[in-house]
Amino acid sequence: MSKRAEAIVLTVLLLVLCAAEGAVLFFMPGAGMRFVVGMLLLAPIILSGSKLGVVDQFLQVVSRTIYARRHRRFRSLVEQLLEEVRRLSATAVDGQRGVRSPEKTNELLDSLEVGIRDLVTRIRSTAGEEHDEPLEVP
Repeated sequence: MSKRAEAIVLTVLLLVLCAAEGAVLFFMPGAGMRFVVGMLLLAPIILSGSKLGVVDQFLQVVSRTIYARRHRRFRSLVEQLLEEVRRLSATAVDGQRGVRSPEKTNELLDSLEVGIRDLVTRIRSTAGEEHDEPLEVP
């Protein structure tokens, strides 16, 4: 059986088992019987969920959310630094190709270098700071 077919079968099985669990808990008379049947249905639910990797995917999303939330300002500054380095590289390539005059290229490279140094200083001061600002994970 292909991985896609196996995933579809496991997903359908998981949905059916969850529906059965809900029906047992809602419709079955007697607390003892609900407990026993509910616990018996729990094992295949956990097994099919683990084979699908549901828990792993959930934990990855949670850990990304927590990491991104804790270091939001630092991450933003590092992204700005990478963008400035890309601009520096593009400006240098433009200068080599003759798109800009050598004086204008050197002037732009110097201003970008000053901006990069400023960003590095700001990154150094925010490294290790944690923030509890809410953040939506894409």
